Amino acid sequence: MSFYIKYYIILASVLTIISTLIFNLLLEQYVSFPIYITPTFYALISVLWMKILEKPKFKQLTKFSNAFMLTNMVKLFVYLIFFVVFYFAVPQEKKIAFAVYYMSTYAIFASVDTIVLLKIFKNE
Repeated sequence: MSFYIKYYIILASVLTIISTLIFNLLLEQYVSFPIYITPTFYALISVLWMKILEKPKFKQLTKFSNAFMLTNMVKLFVYLIFFVVFYFAVPQEKKIAFAVYYMSTYAIFASVDTIVLLKIFKNE
């Protein structure tokens, strides 16, 4: 499991750098502070999520399914709180760009989370 967490951290770092560079190059005037911390926030939450799901008590399919759904619900709630807080902190002219960046980054990280989690449990 620790291999996959290291793999995920490296992948999240690369995604963070690429997404920030692309957004800076395409829409430089819309870049604001929360844009830089959003991918880092996603990565930290995802690593915590993987650590919770790797516990031995979640090895049975029904317990894992329940834990997976519960942690996803909590994760989405935390993401929503993060979005609302920073959405109101971003200046008016940058709100739409922040929302687009946040949702696109969420889609990328959700896909990567699922792929890494499937690899983890496929190998176990």
